[in-house]
Amino acid sequence: MKLSDEHYRAIGRICVAFSELDQYVSYYIWTFISTDRVASDQPIGQIITSEISFTKELDLLCALFKYRIKDKNQVKILEKFISRISEIEQNRNTMLHSIWISDKTDDTKATRFKITAKRKKGLHWSIQTIIPDELNDIADDFDRVKIDFRKFMMPIERSLRGPN
Repeated sequence: MKLSDEHYRAIGRICVAFSELDQYVSYYIWTFISTDRVASDQPIGQIITSEISFTKELDLLCALFKYRIKDKNQVKILEKFISRISEIEQNRNTMLHSIWISDKTDDTKATRFKITAKRKKGLHWSIQTIIPDELNDIADDFDRVKIDFRKFMMPIERSLRGPN
């Protein structure tokens, strides 16, 4: 049995919201790699970010930020964003890499089923009944973090670019 269209739309929103956040992370890496004020080195950053995992992108952004920005308060804020974005990635992975089963009696519900086998926990089954509103809440959270992250990074980017 297929999921409701509302479930599909909400899962799609999670995909798009995360993709936008991923693009911002990549873009700011390109910005911090650039050695000039007009971003002509962006292709170097694009080459690098296109071939590394998102987790490695977060590590790289943090390292480049610490190299370019010496303000300890801004570094702490970035580290909090990196931690939150990492949580978002895990949540996204959980939602997108689960098996989804429709509820035969109530099409407003679906069950998410995920099997993992980690070193610490061993074999683990995660089962969650979820409605579209809960999935939309996840996408909304991603959007909020994306907007806050961009608001934090924009003035820093402008200061690196200098006067036009």
